[in-house]
Amino acid sequence: MDEPLSNLDAKLRLEMRTEIKRIHRELGRSTVYVTHDQDEALSLADRIVVLHEGKTQQIGNPEELYARPANLEVARFMGYRNILDLDAERVDGARVALRGVGIGLDGTAQQAIAPGPVTVALRPDDIEPGGNDANAIEARIEIVEYCGRDWLVDLVLPDGRTVYARSSRKVAPGTSARCAVAPERVLVFPRESGR
Repeated sequence: MDEPLSNLDAKLRLEMRTEIKRIHRELGRSTVYVTHDQDEALSLADRIVVLHEGKTQQIGNPEELYARPANLEVARFMGYRNILDLDAERVDGARVALRGVGIGLDGTAQQAIAPGPVTVALRPDDIEPGGNDANAIEARIEIVEYCGRDWLVDLVLPDGRTVYARSSRKVAPGTSARCAVAPERVLVFPRESGR
């Protein structure tokens, strides 16, 4: 199936996704399903193959790819919308002390890295504006979008870059916020070439 749901409205897309899953289970047949939609991949797949420029980047079950993307391409597909270039000050096993303009975080290396330039991936769901965790970034809240259960928040870092977060509580645009993120959710990769 090559993106069979891409032209459907949101309600019908969800209904058809459920129907495809039911038929697949009922028939017990292998199915190759092509999608650029992370939610479709996570909900329908027993195993996911992430391709980039015709090359396999990672193969695994949805939970593995969601929690432990093998590289930045997989991280992007799995919803790690925030990609930041920072510096690794110290590397102690998988724990990495990170620094950037106005940023001091601890993260977790996903591949072998050395001190120096690195690229960090953060999922909006893992950044909590107003959180108490010691591992945090300071930012200015710029845009807040209400989504029913939570709020999408655009945060501006001290160097002017924008980071995206989800908040479980309403926050006010124009205010400053300390945004907590658990070190195991700050994924650290070698610096991307060309960045």
